[in-house]
Parts: sequence; structure tokens; C-alpha cells
Amino acid sequence: GGRHDAGAAAILSRPGHCHSVQPLALLRPGGPGVGDWPGGGGNDGDRAGHPGGGAGDLSVAGTRRAFTGARWEKEVGYCRAIRRGNHVWVTGTVAVDDNGAPVAVGDPAGQARRCFDIIEKALGQLDARFSDIVRTRMFVTDIEAHSGAFGEVHGERFKGHEPATTMIEVSRFISPEFLIEIEADAFVAES
Repeated sequence: GGRHDAGAAAILSRPGHCHSVQPLALLRPGGPGVGDWPGGGGNDGDRAGHPGGGAGDLSVAGTRRAFTGARWEKEVGYCRAIRRGNHVWVTGTVAVDDNGAPVAVGDPAGQARRCFDIIEKALGQLDARFSDIVRTRMFVTDIEAHSGAFGEVHGERFKGHEPATTMIEVSRFISPEFLIEIEADAFVAES
């Protein structure tokens, strides 16, 4: 076995095969052990040219991305949501206004509502509905103090189309004002 200084690694496995550890730097489409996976990677030519909002078709056929124009999208190199076929993945979303400033500071329910509003808007840019969400992940900084408020908002928003969900406590977010970050996965059924 060789030593590498990649810092971070991922364990990859396929049914009927052994696990292998790969440096995260190698996890790109066409890289070792990785086929076509959601999220792309590399320079697809759209990030530099997108006007800071809307969705566009990119190099992988049938892939569309939605952007909010948040400065982090360009700096870090990600999109708010990506759709490939009937599947939509929405990146971790915190409660910010249209200028990227935290909103509902100190209000767990208000932050959860704002996260869901942003998620719903991103889904709409990709011709998906909020009711298409099949899984959510809620990352929270204080599960004991705020799980009731987060759960209540989640229940309100998903009444009648409840997704699978997970709530996980984390130590902190990029800004101390954020109490929750929500990811969502959706599946758009054929009509």
C-alpha cells in the first residue's frame, strides 16, 4: 500500500466487489472507480458564464443546474440544484436573503421556513415541485433545543407528501447565525 497526502478519502464499493479507498481529488467523472455520478465536477463551462440565476443545460446530456447567484456558488464551484433525468438534488441550503445575509437570526422555525422557500424556488427552476421531494436531510447545531421547531415546520411543509428524512446535529456552520442547513432530493414522476 502506498501513502498519499490527499488529506481526505472516500470509500467506494460496488455490489460484489471489495471496498477501495480513493483520495477525494480522484473522485471525478471518469476517475478511478467512479462512473457517471450526480454533481459533475471539473469545469463544465457554465459556471463562468451563467448570469447568477436560472438553469442551463451543460455538457452531460440531460443535466440542468439551477443557481441562486449566491457568491459561494462561484467561489466554491457549485449550484443550488442539479437535475439529471427525473432526479433532482438540492445542495445544503441555509436561511439567507437574496443578498446572502442571514435571515431569521435566532428563530429556528423561521430559518427552516426560509430554507424550504429557497429549495422550492430552485426546484421550480428545474421543472420540479416541492411535492416531488422524496428525502430531506436537516443538519442542525442544537438538536435538543430546536428539533421541535424544525420538525413542526417540516411537518407543515410536507403534509400529505412526507419524504424520508434525517436530522443530524453538527458543531457549526459557515456563519454562527445559522441554526439549520437542509438538503433535499426529489424525483419527478413521468406525467
